[in-house]
Amino acid sequence: MNCRQARKQLELYHLGALDPPRAERVREHLSACEACGAELARLEALDQALGALPEGGATGDLWPGVRARLAPRDPRPTWVRDIWQPAAAAAVAIVLAVVLVNGALAPGTTPADLSFSPETQAPFSEQYAAISWQTPLADDAALGARLAMVNEGGDES
Repeated sequence: MNCRQARKQLELYHLGALDPPRAERVREHLSACEACGAELARLEALDQALGALPEGGATGDLWPGVRARLAPRDPRPTWVRDIWQPAAAAAVAIVLAVVLVNGALAPGTTPADLSFSPETQAPFSEQYAAISWQTPLADDAALGARLAMVNEGGDES
């Protein structure tokens, strides 16, 4: 008998559940093999430790303690949790690549040039006013913006 065969039958041997001829073969192997003898000693130690436990069920209500140790479960399906992070990372990478390839700013422009000073807003305000007054009252928002500009003293026409 080799170690693999003996280990398959070791638990039954320990419990005394093997027929006499098989039990004798396992006993012969155990007398010659230290590793299998050590495995049998571990089984016996486990059996003794389990035998030392008090009989009967656990006392008290264990469920609140178990529940407190469990991690809170995310209600979303697992495929949603597993996909959103890589998808978001891919989207950010694509946007970053497009910005870098196309250039976020015109050549020679710096972020300081993009400030919204009155000089840079004036042409836009004039265009907006001209467009909004081509169709007066067609757009309440345009009318409101035009009235706000007039009230601020930006354009008195």
